[in-house]
Amino acid sequence: MAGSGLVQPGEQRIAGAQCRARPQDQIRVPSARTQNARTGSSLQRPCHTGADGDHEAAARLGLPSPCRAAFADLVALRQRQARVDAAKATEQLLQKQAVRDRTLVEKGALAAASLEPPMYNRALAVEPRNIISRIFPSSIVLDAEANPAPLRAVINAIEAEGPSSAAEAAENSFELALYERDPVAAARALANIPSQDNIEGFHFPHAWYEGLLAKLRQDAPGAHSAFTAARAEAEKMVRAQPGSEASLSLLALIDAELGQKEKAIQEGRAACDMLPLERDVVVGVLLLTDLARIYALTGEKGLALQQLEIVSKLPAGPTYGYLRLDPVWDALRGDPRFEKIVASLAPKKR
Repeated sequence: MAGSGLVQPGEQRIAGAQCRARPQDQIRVPSARTQNARTGSSLQRPCHTGADGDHEAAARLGLPSPCRAAFADLVALRQRQARVDAAKATEQLLQKQAVRDRTLVEKGALAAASLEPPMYNRALAVEPRNIISRIFPSSIVLDAEANPAPLRAVINAIEAEGPSSAAEAAENSFELALYERDPVAAARALANIPSQDNIEGFHFPHAWYEGLLAKLRQDAPGAHSAFTAARAEAEKMVRAQPGSEASLSLLALIDAELGQKEKAIQEGRAACDMLPLERDVVVGVLLLTDLARIYALTGEKGLALQQLEIVSKLPAGPTYGYLRLDPVWDALRGDPRFEKIVASLAPKKR
């Protein structure tokens, strides 16, 4: 996975000013996903630092050479003060051996992995069977190399441990099955996803996953029925949480799947405006990436490509694996502009 360097604060201000100065434009530059509202479980692409210590830490985690830059990219997110604070708090708890709650350990592992490899190792030591900790290295390989085999091996082993472990890995398993274009594996994972799936207060309707599976099976009526049900639930969330950009972005994605072009684009753009990049450099870019997805789903190929060209150069933008494998981008495949964007994210030979 290729890095593009950090976006400088001045560049962020200029880009944000451009967006505010031209509200009629349909392309969103950084003024603004889950985690995002794609399927709820993919790692994101930060920017590359190339620090030797980061590469050494990646090697200790057993990551292949082409993926070590990707790990270093994750470490580059340490500049975000909110995560720095969270990581310091996690570090203190881990040093005291005070953390045993699975949810806290999981959050701590993710925060630590984004900042300091030694902290990630300590998080893993506290809870070596934690699902997120176990899939993290192979998820890096997936995102960096578009190689699903290592993650599939890990998830298969987790699922074989029993229903509880399978449920914990269900979202990752489902997304991986989409990448693999495997409806059987996707259906198996879907059966393990709880009907009420909540991530830090954000609810992914089960029908959302059902719609994605129906699309994978090329069952258009089934997909429409599932997305219609998902929309009703997402709309309730938007009404109950009018300030939730994640809920609105999900609603936009569902409307795009249902062919409600104008409504989807309007909602997607509004979701981006709700969370400026200067407030959250990660989620803001995820929302912009979801907007590119909305453009692609609604037939706005040119707008989708323009948006992807922007976000692919930003920290936390779409990964090589996501663009290379996710079926949502199939409408863009073969277009030289899309292939150039994908190639720019491919792992560089050392």
